[in-house]
Amino acid sequence: MIKILLAGVFIVSFFSLFSFFSTDDCLDHGGSAQQFGLLCEGAEPLYQNITMPLLGIIILLSALATRVGWKLMIWLKNRI
Repeated sequence: MIKILLAGVFIVSFFSLFSFFSTDDCLDHGGSAQQFGLLCEGAEPLYQNITMPLLGIIILLSALATRVGWKLMIWLKNRI
């Protein structure tokens, strides 16, 4: 049960961070973001080069959120 919940934390944090940072990056490069950051129209070609390191950062932040959730669950379990 805990593993399913942690997988949910990772998935939700990944997609929310991806949507936020993709939209922000697209707008920073003069584009128009649509569909929660999945489409970017009118951005410079540099936008596509920056997206891959950004994806790595998003995965690391999502893993960090999952780890914090895991530690919090262990702490709550020991406290009860």
